[in-house]
Amino acid sequence: DGSAVTGMPYVAMDITNEQQVRQVMDQVRPDAVIHCAAWTAVDAAEEPENAAKAMKINADGTKYIAEACRETDAKMMYISTDYVFDGTRELHDETESFAPLGGYGQSKAAGDIAVANAPRHYIRRSSLVIGEGHNFVKTMMGLSGRVAKGELPKVTVVDDQYGRLTFNRDMAEAIFH
Repeated sequence: DGSAVTGMPYVAMDITNEQQVRQVMDQVRPDAVIHCAAWTAVDAAEEPENAAKAMKINADGTKYIAEACRETDAKMMYISTDYVFDGTRELHDETESFAPLGGYGQSKAAGDIAVANAPRHYIRRSSLVIGEGHNFVKTMMGLSGRVAKGELPKVTVVDDQYGRLTFNRDMAEAIFH
């Protein structure tokens, strides 16, 4: 549409290659980075042959980007997940209440910690978001039907944003009502 975002050139970068991340960031010198690259196959991350890959992408790759943002004084927005929590608490601080229940959550929590060490950062934790295929709205709709039929006693949506209830929880409550 001609906006600054769509007019930017595409620059390929393997986030798991620390040298390449530093080289690209030094070359591009962005004012801000929205980091949304990730291993997102939650169930597959639990398989032994994939655990190291998920950690390399979600933890190491994120750390490399966070370090490069710090070195270039770029703001960083990191798209994370509610899987860094175990779903038992109502509100969470930035990092001290992490309690991931599996390898995917552990890899994303390590990424969150790396980002939290960058001076100008924002972390947005979400779950299943929207789009074609498997997503938050479709999941909540399916679960609400199961609760209505008595197949499930209740559904818990993790509050995943510092200091207040999340948009995801609000949206889940609206879907159920």
